[in-house]
Amino acid sequence: MSSKAASESTESEMTSNAAKMAAAVTAVKMFINQPANMRVGLGSGSTVVFVAEELNKYKSAIQSCVPTSYQSRNLILSNDLPLKSLDENENSSLHVTIDGADEIAL
Repeated sequence: MSSKAASESTESEMTSNAAKMAAAVTAVKMFINQPANMRVGLGSGSTVVFVAEELNKYKSAIQSCVPTSYQSRNLILSNDLPLKSLDENENSSLHVTIDGADEIAL
């Protein structure tokens, strides 16, 4: 790979990561900036890494996080978020699930 191609690839990755971060921040602010005791489902994929990091800023508003995959389980644990299964939640329901946050449609 030429240095120009490598540079373009790195720029594209940085742009992609910046877009994913922006989508994650927007999704969390939109849906988690609510009263406390939120029960949150966390999906999987590359954008969810940024979502988990952003959720960490709202820990006081989150009662539990329910993973949809092993990846999201590990992200919940590594971001010191409260991990629970769906069955462990009151009423077995969630307030919101964030999955595929890089494609938000309003």
